[in-house]
Amino acid sequence: MAVLGSNFIRRTTGTGFFPAIDIKNSNGTRSGALCRAHITFNYTNLVATGVNDTSFNVNILENISIGLIKVMFTNSMPDVDYTVIMNAQNSRVIGNGNRIFFHLRDKQLGYVILETVGGAGENGMFVIEDADLIVFTES
Repeated sequence: MAVLGSNFIRRTTGTGFFPAIDIKNSNGTRSGALCRAHITFNYTNLVATGVNDTSFNVNILENISIGLIKVMFTNSMPDVDYTVIMNAQNSRVIGNGNRIFFHLRDKQLGYVILETVGGAGENGMFVIEDADLIVFTES
C-alpha cells in the first residue's frame, strides 16, 4: 500500500526499493509504473560526470574506455526485461556533420553500458552535454 501526500508518495508496507508503485486506472488495471532510474550527465574528455542529488538510483558513472560509459544502479533492477531510454540533447556535431547517438552495449541487473556512436558509425572522443538516461520496468 502507498500513501499519496502533497509532495510525496510513500510505501506503507514492505521494505526496500522494489516493488515499484503501480499506476492503475479506475478499474484497478495496471496502466504504468514510475521510472526506476534516471540521470542527466555530461561526457567531455573521456569523463562522464553528473551523479548528484538530481540523479535517482544511479550511484556511479564509470568510464570504461573511449566512448564506453558504465552506468551503475544503486539498487539493481528486478529482472533484465527493462527499457532504457537514452538521449544526447546538446551533442556536438562531428566534423562530417553527423550527430552523436548512444548504443546500448550491455544491460544487466545492476548496470548498463552505453557506447557513443557518430551518425555514420564513428567511434571516438565526443563532447556530449545534457545526456539523459531513464529506466522503466514492467515489474
